[in-house]
Amino acid sequence: MVFAEHSEAFFQLVSVTSIALIALLLLMIFQILWLRASYNSRVTREKSFVALWRPLLMSEISGTPAAYPPLKTRDAEFFLNLWNHLQSSLKGPVRERLKDLAIQTGMAAHARAMLQKRGLRQRLMALATLGNLQDHSSWNDILALTSDQDRTLSLSAFSALLQINGSAALAELKTQLSERPDWPPAQLAILIHESGAMEATATLLEDALQLSRSADPADINRMQRLLQLIVISPSHEKLSVIRTILQSGTDSEVIAQCIKLLGEPEDLPKIRTYAGHPDSVVRLQAARALGRIGSRDDLPLLLKLLSDPDWNVRRRSADAIVHLMRGDEPQLTELLTSATDPFARDMLAMSMAETRAK
Repeated sequence: MVFAEHSEAFFQLVSVTSIALIALLLLMIFQILWLRASYNSRVTREKSFVALWRPLLMSEISGTPAAYPPLKTRDAEFFLNLWNHLQSSLKGPVRERLKDLAIQTGMAAHARAMLQKRGLRQRLMALATLGNLQDHSSWNDILALTSDQDRTLSLSAFSALLQINGSAALAELKTQLSERPDWPPAQLAILIHESGAMEATATLLEDALQLSRSADPADINRMQRLLQLIVISPSHEKLSVIRTILQSGTDSEVIAQCIKLLGEPEDLPKIRTYAGHPDSVVRLQAARALGRIGSRDDLPLLLKLLSDPDWNVRRRSADAIVHLMRGDEPQLTELLTSATDPFARDMLAMSMAETRAK
């Protein structure tokens, strides 16, 4: 009797569990179908919106504006996607006409409101819009986002500030530029270049020059990052600072970066002195520089570097020799056959073969 009661309870539990699992499965299927239907509906609405508004925006660009239909709030993101895409490909007065349109349609105010949302996608779109609008009224809100831990969001905020006021952005954020390890210098240089703020990099040059007078490892590290940024500075200003830093520099990484940024024949005497530097990272950049701006008079130095203990130095020296001797295949072959160091000979042969294959 007891066994029968336990069996009945067990089967009831199994039945309830099965029903719950089936209900959960049906709920998941419904959710998937709903999400798919919502996505398809959004895609359809966006296509219809673009088909309607692209010709209207193109009319605005061409200077023959047409009447605009009411812009629904739910379509704001569609508008901003299209508007930002067009803004990024335009220059001059047409950009101003599109900026006026964004204000007239209420999209500028909508972008400011989006900046206060918690969603990353919405805030990124707001930053792109406010940057293209050069919206000075949002400066403080955007500046606050440059301190966000999310790298994408903070860099997008920096990009927006550059578009609004490049000089002020570089002056305001010079500490972050040299101290945030999650901000890649190469990406920062691209953002500064694209914003047209190259002339404003004088402040970065001044900071690098000031840091070069310090022996503090933290200051040296900051200067290394700044050196990677000032590559986009005007040449006459950049070279003067680099030569000054190189004159008194003792850190190998700093010296190597300075050599990498030099490109004038007048710098050759100084560069040649680094061919025998004890640190391979400096010898590597010296070899590359000699191949870039040197002459055949530098072949003895490069042949010596061709037997360097460091593989990368040998490789760049071989490339430099082949570059300086381009068009003189007999002389290159003679250098190859006369090489007594097997490592030097193999490296030169590899570089010659790669050059011929190009």
